[in-house]
Amino acid sequence: GVAWAMLVARICQLYPNAIAGAIVSKFFRIMYKWEWPQPVLLKPIEDGPLQVRVWNPKCDIMVYHGDRFHLMPIITPAYPSMCATHNVTQSTKKIIEEEFIRAADIADKVMVGAGKWSDLFAKHDFFQRYRYYLQIIATSDSQERQLKWSGMVESRIRHLISKLEN
Repeated sequence: GVAWAMLVARICQLYPNAIAGAIVSKFFRIMYKWEWPQPVLLKPIEDGPLQVRVWNPKCDIMVYHGDRFHLMPIITPAYPSMCATHNVTQSTKKIIEEEFIRAADIADKVMVGAGKWSDLFAKHDFFQRYRYYLQIIATSDSQERQLKWSGMVESRIRHLISKLEN
């Protein structure tokens, strides 16, 4: 949610006087043409007074070397700047880009009067498109443990997906 909100905010920065329909149309058109991994920034990245990690793909420090491998970096505007999309993989990037193109085509049709905005929200054909999928439910016995457990599970899933893609 935060990453999508930042993308919309970036389009609003580029077109501050545009009407809502134009913002939606520009959003999909610009995002599908975006030169990834060029990061989406709402403001320049700032160094601050605290000894905390700030997103930096050019950093030579080995602790941060992973920043240069982010596929679709969308950088948070508040200090310390971080990548909100660190978990995007090759396969999810491909799907997101395909959906940007599909949505841009729908929005273009709406803008010329040949389509309806409701077409953009039509039910997805996920279960017809994908024969196999994996659903994982991670639960624990307390909120505190759930936070730690779900974070660990998410991390392991990212590693699994990366290995499957390779």
